Amino acid sequence: MGLGLNIVKKYVELLEGSVKFISQETDPLMLHEHAWLLVEDLFQQNRKNKEHQILDLSATARTSFDLNDIIKASVDGRTETLFVNPLKDRFGMYDKVNRSLIIDDKHTSLHASLFNLAAVQTWLKGGQVFLADNDENMPFKGTGINALFRN
Repeated sequence: MGLGLNIVKKYVELLEGSVKFISQETDPLMLHEHAWLLVEDLFQQNRKNKEHQILDLSATARTSFDLNDIIKASVDGRTETLFVNPLKDRFGMYDKVNRSLIIDDKHTSLHASLFNLAAVQTWLKGGQVFLADNDENMPFKGTGINALFRN
């Protein structure tokens, strides 16, 4: 009993509420749906806060919608928050040694998603990544990728 209480105390960000299920009988999609109801408001508020932060800092070097800057910062672990619209994805290669970006306008099979590279690197290095399904859900409207850099 004491060990369980210590584990709970470590997770100070636990939310009120729970999802009740019987493991053999509960559909995983139904479980996901019920869990999402518990966290959706918190997730959406965090997203809105990050959108406002990017817009508030838009006149500084802490934000960008330039893919070249964002890829470098993400690989270096300097991206705090990333917004990505996968419908506007760009393809190419990033040369880590020369720190150069090659963008492929024709999207050949030799090149990878640059948005995915930025997202994975941001997430692996402790940043947050938000997907946007249209221009209205991007902090900088009409762009495909937006970043908030760490101090």
